[in-house]
Amino acid sequence: MGVDGLAALVIRRLYDRSGTWVLLAGALCSVPVAPLVYFGGFGCGLTGAILWGIGMGLRSLS
Repeated sequence: MGVDGLAALVIRRLYDRSGTWVLLAGALCSVPVAPLVYFGGFGCGLTGAILWGIGMGLRSLS
């Protein structure tokens, strides 16, 4: 949840400056989550969880 809140703040600020490209980049961060979490080790799982939090932060903007 911490990554979610922090990502929402950062993405909102970047969105105000750069526009919709930030939303596209944030959405693409969510693509590798499932393979990282299910097929990797601890480090990959942690990376997947962080990317998932970024994706959730992106969704909380709307």
